[in-house]
Amino acid sequence: MQIDESYQRRINKVCDYIYAHLDDELTVEDLSKVAHFSKYHFHRQFTHYMGIGVFKFIQQLRLKRASYQLFFHRDTRIIDIALDANFEYPESFSRAFKKVFAQSPSEFRHQSNWLQWHQKYHYREIKLEKNMNVEIKHFQQVDVLLFGIMALIMA
Repeated sequence: MQIDESYQRRINKVCDYIYAHLDDELTVEDLSKVAHFSKYHFHRQFTHYMGIGVFKFIQQLRLKRASYQLFFHRDTRIIDIALDANFEYPESFSRAFKKVFAQSPSEFRHQSNWLQWHQKYHYREIKLEKNMNVEIKHFQQVDVLLFGIMALIMA
């Protein structure tokens, strides 16, 4: 079954919204409004298109971000990472994390299993039935001066 292009655009818009509001409380009502679907139709279409339910998708994105925090911010306490991932209890976070990564958060922090991580985060690709014309253009070199504050941004 091929989903028409307008549905693809709507689901893509919802995914963009989820990425931008990952720290917020996301509800089916809010997400269905972004997609301009009824909440029941939205849930069915999201699952069909992405191959995973919307709340499972959100949880896995939050766990993905938590895995980065565990690995790259070793001084941050696991309980703080759990709360940042919208888990009320550290035990719930540990169970969910272990279910996805086959390692506890502390095990992952000390000896990360990135293969398991990459296998878990494989969603359906977004495919639009449109051919894009690619053209390479060469521009003259321009010198640029950059100054400011550099910061690590975690998405």
